[in-house]
Amino acid sequence: MKFLKGLLITLIALFAVYVLLSFFLPSNTHVERNVEINAPAGTVWSKISVFKNWEAWSPWIENDPSINNVYTGTDGDLGSKMSWTSDSSGVGFMEILESVPNEKLVAILAFTEPWESSSEDTFILTEKDGKTTVSWSDHMEINFWARPIMFAMGMNTDKMDEMMGPDFEKGLANIKKLSEGVSKPLEIIEAELPESIYLGIRHKTTISEVMKSDFYATNFGKIMGALAGNENKITGPPVAIYYSFNEEDSTIEIVPAFPVSDASLSFDGMEVITMPKGKVVKAAFYGPYNESASAHYALDDYTKEKGLKTGLVVEEYANDPTTVSSPDEILTNIYYYIVD
Repeated sequence: MKFLKGLLITLIALFAVYVLLSFFLPSNTHVERNVEINAPAGTVWSKISVFKNWEAWSPWIENDPSINNVYTGTDGDLGSKMSWTSDSSGVGFMEILESVPNEKLVAILAFTEPWESSSEDTFILTEKDGKTTVSWSDHMEINFWARPIMFAMGMNTDKMDEMMGPDFEKGLANIKKLSEGVSKPLEIIEAELPESIYLGIRHKTTISEVMKSDFYATNFGKIMGALAGNENKITGPPVAIYYSFNEEDSTIEIVPAFPVSDASLSFDGMEVITMPKGKVVKAAFYGPYNESASAHYALDDYTKEKGLKTGLVVEEYANDPTTVSSPDEILTNIYYYIVD
């Protein structure tokens, strides 16, 4: 009986200590970073508010080749959602809770596997004299009863800042590059392309697969291997032909290809595509391939302003990145075919 009484007193004492600790331990964590961008808020806003545009700058997506994103809802509006599954990051989602165009975006950041957690990410845009200061913060409220456990696990503001701060800095730096544009002025023109013949490999896959560093090299290598001894039939630099993109499940239909002079070529797993002559909107982008999103944004804005309906998109990798003296000299010609 004395033993049970002593055990009860000990448990009550431990519970009292636990409750006392919960009162005095931190009730939240907060991580925040800022950057000044030499561009108006309107230019920056679409990079942040449209979740599918995160693929051009998010370090979380860049560092996780296994991630598969699915987008639902209306871009930039309340309820717009990006859900993901990943071998390394687990299962989670972001959903817009508050949106003030060009000024403020608040989204819940939640994980459901391998553990459950949630926090709020907030972007504040402040424009002055044509420049925009962007603040990106993550704020997590810690449940009263979980505070001692979180503290024991080292999950405090300093630890979260150490874990998330570098990613915030890299992400903001990428947004800055995309928003400020490329090293050479981006010229957009309307033109007409002649009929072209391509030998390529068609893929219906996910954006995450296309983003893998060896996707293009592997496919271009296969085509070059098939054309061994017939290199004289290659008439230009390699291209990627984009047929479709499904925002709901992030699937894409794409054909890495080479322009060729012979439509009768035939190889297993490859196809010959004849592109009829047609009108296009063209942009010549100078810079690293992973920064070409700024040119696509500009082309989207141009076609919308002109009321042009577009179909196929072709990226032409005009020079060899291993032969230029700087990544800023890598040239990608981007063509948006105009649909009548």
